[in-house]
Amino acid sequence: MATNKLTDLKIKNLKIKDKNYEASDGNNLSILIKKNGSKIWRFRYLRPDTKKPNQLSLGEYPYISLAEAREIRDKYKTLVLDGVDPANYKELEEEQKHKENKLKFINIFWEWVNHQKLNFLDKNEITEGTFRRNRNIIVNHILDYDDLVNKSIKELIPADFKEYLQPLINQNKTDLVSRICQVLGRIFEYAKVMGYIEYNKFLNLKFATHRSKNMPTLPPNELPLVLKAINDYPATQQTKLLAYFQLLTLVRPGEAATAKWVDINTEKALWIIPEDSIKMRREHIVPLSTQALKILEKMKDITPPNYDYVFINRKYLKDKTKHTSKETVNTLLKRMGYKDKLVAHGFRSIASTVLNESLKFHPDLIEISLSHVDKNTVRAIYNNAKYISKRFELMQWWGNYVEKASNISIL
Repeated sequence: MATNKLTDLKIKNLKIKDKNYEASDGNNLSILIKKNGSKIWRFRYLRPDTKKPNQLSLGEYPYISLAEAREIRDKYKTLVLDGVDPANYKELEEEQKHKENKLKFINIFWEWVNHQKLNFLDKNEITEGTFRRNRNIIVNHILDYDDLVNKSIKELIPADFKEYLQPLINQNKTDLVSRICQVLGRIFEYAKVMGYIEYNKFLNLKFATHRSKNMPTLPPNELPLVLKAINDYPATQQTKLLAYFQLLTLVRPGEAATAKWVDINTEKALWIIPEDSIKMRREHIVPLSTQALKILEKMKDITPPNYDYVFINRKYLKDKTKHTSKETVNTLLKRMGYKDKLVAHGFRSIASTVLNESLKFHPDLIEISLSHVDKNTVRAIYNNAKYISKRFELMQWWGNYVEKASNISIL
């Protein structure tokens, strides 16, 4: 057998003849010498299913070298032993590549996104706001890592993601990391339902983060000093009114900064914050005290007509769809000297303390006024006119408290 083995020198010396002929390398591999001078590798075998002889062309010499031809021959012989016909191998290989590509995390993610989009368009199972938040949180914090998102969803484990989320974990961005984990859990649950994976390793996924620090706040007896500082500080009238509006309405900084005129009914003294604009992802009703209504009247004089937002972004006055920054009040407090002592969110803690210590209002009423109550409780209270009336009493009592505390008030 050894004497029949081909070498590069032997192949180069093979003569061109009037007829095509073959030179064997042995072990099912030969080279066809055509009368036009081309030299084609051939592999002969018995088809696994029919046991009938067949031959395949492996390419032209020297583009396919002797060593490469032998390597392909050995690979095809292994396939035959495994019951796979090499004639179908390329098709199977392409099919396998397609399957592997489909199972990459990035492709499963976009498939899930399209599925979610159909849910909010056709079935109303989720809101458009929730859809966009879920999509964008992965786009912004995961998709940039090519080596991660191009892995098969079958291979990925939570530790793979933790490696890339570690910077956020180190920054104590607890809420953001938690949200990313929730969305990852939903993506992998979709993959499980679709049969791409057998088990969702990301269900109820949580990564250990630093213990969340409480928002800096102050005791209620210091509220008059804070309000006097706001009154005296050389900030714009809009910025001061925004600080007061947030304090009076008990909402979060972002909710105050993005308040829209269309959601406010001054005649009924009600501000209905839609679910897309609030952290708890459900509609929140805010009864407006007379003090809050005064601020809105002042803002009507400040805000140009037909603008979407109550507190606009004055850097882009030509754009009616831009609101002031959600950090506006925080920036004001820092410049006033309250850095690490008080943040805008701390206004809510002050209000909670004052309202609870007053013993005038039921704790559940205070919690719902701060948008802390679960959905079932919200539904029960919102559908009860008695509680709406009580909430108006609470907000007006708080409005009077703030006005009294402000001393020389901008109100």
